[in-house]
Order: sequence, then C-alpha cells, then structure tokens
Amino acid sequence: LMAVMKLAPVGVASIVFSAAVSVDIEQAGKALVFYLTGLWIAMACQVFIVYPLLLVVGGGRNPLSYYRNCIPALAMALGMSSSLATLPTTKKCADKNGIRAEVRDLALSLGATINMDGAGMGFIFQSIWLSAIQGVDFGISKVLLTGIAALVCSVGT
Repeated sequence: LMAVMKLAPVGVASIVFSAAVSVDIEQAGKALVFYLTGLWIAMACQVFIVYPLLLVVGGGRNPLSYYRNCIPALAMALGMSSSLATLPTTKKCADKNGIRAEVRDLALSLGATINMDGAGMGFIFQSIWLSAIQGVDFGISKVLLTGIAALVCSVGT
C-alpha cells in the first residue's frame, strides 16, 4: 500500500500532463479570455447591481454610504484573502452601518463560512472553461446543474 501511495503523485501527474499536451493552446487561450471576462462581469453584477438592490429594497439603505463604511473591511479582505481573518474589522464596519449586535454576530459568523458568492461563480465558470478546452458541449441544463453543485460546494470554501 505504501508503494502505491508513493507512486500516486507520479500517476496523477502523468494523467494531467497527457491531457495538457492534447489541448490546443490557442483554443485554451480564447476560452480563458471568455472565462475571465464572464467571471468579472458576473462578480461586478453581484457587487454593483444585486447587493445595492438588496440594500435599497430590503433594507432601505443608501448603497454608497453603506459601501463607504465597509472600505476598511474590504481593504483588509483584499490583503488577507480570508473572511475569518477580517471578521473583527468587518464587525466594526457593521457597527458603523448601524447593524444591531445580535444580527451582526450571527450574520457575519455564518457569512464568513457559508456566503461564498465568488467561489460559487468561480466553480461555474471554471467548469465551462474546462469543458470548452476539452471540446465538450456545455448546454444550459449542465450550467444549471453545475450552478446547483457550485452552491453546495461553495459552502465553507
């Protein structure tokens, strides 16, 4: 069993390298541009359309002042790449935005581990990109199925 464990990385690398050699670099590059553009557009829509609408409709809040109060947490998140590491700063920003302590504590603790919108969007676009470079047709039914799987998989990532 130990011999198999020691040889497993070599076997996996062989499979990955053989698949990489068969990929058309030009096609992969075009698919990568499509992937990155789609991902950036999806994330921009989330930040600049969905969240502000939720703030206005659901909370009656001004999105600009809300975002302005969140700048320290956003800067910390950009530098740390960890939702849990930014939690103390995010709590201070939530206080600035007038969110009650009991709501803040529950929502931020859960949101730091469950609400992974970027990871969920990334899974969908990565699946589409991988299917494109392998020449697999990725219809709307597979996109929806991948979206459901991404929703489940993004929890806790």
